[in-house]
Amino acid sequence: MESMNLKDLVGNVTPMETLTHGEFGSINLQFIINKFTEIITYMDTNEIKALKQTNKPQYRGHMMDKYEDFYEKYPHFFEKAIEGENLGELFKMFRIIDAIQGNKIPPVFGNLIMRQYFAHKNLNEPFKSKELEELTKTHDRLKFQLSQKQQNNVVELKKSLGI
Repeated sequence: MESMNLKDLVGNVTPMETLTHGEFGSINLQFIINKFTEIITYMDTNEIKALKQTNKPQYRGHMMDKYEDFYEKYPHFFEKAIEGENLGELFKMFRIIDAIQGNKIPPVFGNLIMRQYFAHKNLNEPFKSKELEELTKTHDRLKFQLSQKQQNNVVELKKSLGI
């Protein structure tokens, strides 16, 4: 496995203990990034690679025991980490959370952008183009409540997500 620099993938993470905003609940982004780094590094050992290949249930149990604190606090993030696949979407979600945490965008826009990202990503699924159209109308209606700097931050974030 190639050496990964998660900060490059996620972007600059504001060193704050806890993020609490709306639907994102209480998320300690720095803790998650640190655990991801630790898990990915551990998963890159020959012993763990072999265990994952030969006995997935035992591998999963071993990882749950070793990273119990992470599993209990953030089960969804834990599952993504031990799967080790499609982490790009998760890092995009971290960018949105970090933008909210750094007060670059309001929480309502973070939620809206995340929903737009997933609707845009899944346009081939039924009703997604209609959902994206509705989300875009909501965005256009609400953007006037933002300062110019926040509007620029929203535009910049959406560009980085490809929407």
